[in-house]
Amino acid sequence: MQRLVRYVAAAGAAVLLGASPAAAQPVGPTDLQPAAVLVMPFDVTAEHSSFLLVSRIGDTAARRAVTTHWVFYSADCGHLADLAIGLTENDTVVVDPTRIQSQTQEPGSPVNESAGPIVDLTGARGVAIVTVQAPPDVSPVQLIGSWTIADRAAGSAFGANAVGFTGFALPDPSVLASEGLVIPTFAPSALDTSQVIVVGLERQGDAIAPIARPSAALGGARVCCNAQVTDTLEAIVSVPDVCFACALFAPVAPTRLPSADPPVVPLAAAPASAGMVVLRACRTAGGDGVPVPLGTGGSGQFLVAFHGQAVGPFGVVTAGKSGALPLAPP
Repeated sequence: MQRLVRYVAAAGAAVLLGASPAAAQPVGPTDLQPAAVLVMPFDVTAEHSSFLLVSRIGDTAARRAVTTHWVFYSADCGHLADLAIGLTENDTVVVDPTRIQSQTQEPGSPVNESAGPIVDLTGARGVAIVTVQAPPDVSPVQLIGSWTIADRAAGSAFGANAVGFTGFALPDPSVLASEGLVIPTFAPSALDTSQVIVVGLERQGDAIAPIARPSAALGGARVCCNAQVTDTLEAIVSVPDVCFACALFAPVAPTRLPSADPPVVPLAAAPASAGMVVLRACRTAGGDGVPVPLGTGGSGQFLVAFHGQAVGPFGVVTAGKSGALPLAPP
């Protein structure tokens, strides 16, 4: 059983500050601007390595250290670790999930000081969610991040920017019902390895966390989506529903190197060219356990996705895309 470390944060909740925008801005995730919450996958199962990197930029005029709260969840919704890392102005931290530990750093100190027990998540994969806990008069929108996952057996690796949110409000999930969540892919038969990672998120008070309510009607899954696959000839083929607990880790289709995980697209339906997997009509458990459309009841839910693909040592990540998001009021 993985060890669980709990960190009790300093008193006082983070307060989101900032002037109203001069014009309407899209409400949605970002990987190009500072954020208050970062979402990143990790995988340290057999023959896999991961590293997570977070830097503090953005509004650092206060020149005070801020605490970042890190929570690690397994793909099957286990709560693995809960710790804090302090960041000073223009600070950067690299975290190895096989050796994670709370850290503090004060202005004027050249290094982070480790605190508390070391946690080893070897054998786990899932998602890490990093949240700024800034003083009340300091904007929490200060973090950028990135992640990498290496498959040592295949001799390849891929990585990408973290998905960021400027607050605890999540985008309108109705865009997933209409346009769907689009996950690009190269021709699966040309890939040595593939890893589609989909994470269901929801707001839980002053936090963002994986969707954790299972539904018996969904076979015990937390999220299920209708799925289709397309190719360069625009042919559209329906494939079995994509269902997962807190995070999906699966090859897009059978690849050149075998995988123990069932593919998203069965061999018979795998495209012979590059294309897209499209997830639509996503549903999760309502308050009574009966499946309802994602986000029903204003609960604040959304999906993010990554597709890591590699040929030999050359890897790339294509992020899942959704339709146009509504604009925030000016």
